[in-house]
Amino acid sequence: MTIEERLDAHDRQIERLITLAGTHDEEIAALTKLAATQSETAKALATVAEQNIAEIEALRASVADLTRQWQAYINTLPRH
Repeated sequence: MTIEERLDAHDRQIERLITLAGTHDEEIAALTKLAATQSETAKALATVAEQNIAEIEALRASVADLTRQWQAYINTLPRH
């Protein structure tokens, strides 16, 4: 193999590496965008979870209050 052939082979390898690097850059950009989207989704889910927790706590308080009211009513009924 002559020096010219070797240089041509190396040039082709370098061109392939450049192409691969460009492809990897595009993949990295796509993954970065996906990660940002997933981060936003996770934040939104955390907000919904916090709201649900607050609603559940309010419902627990309402149930406890209703239980007390029913018990007070039951206590007013005559016993046989």
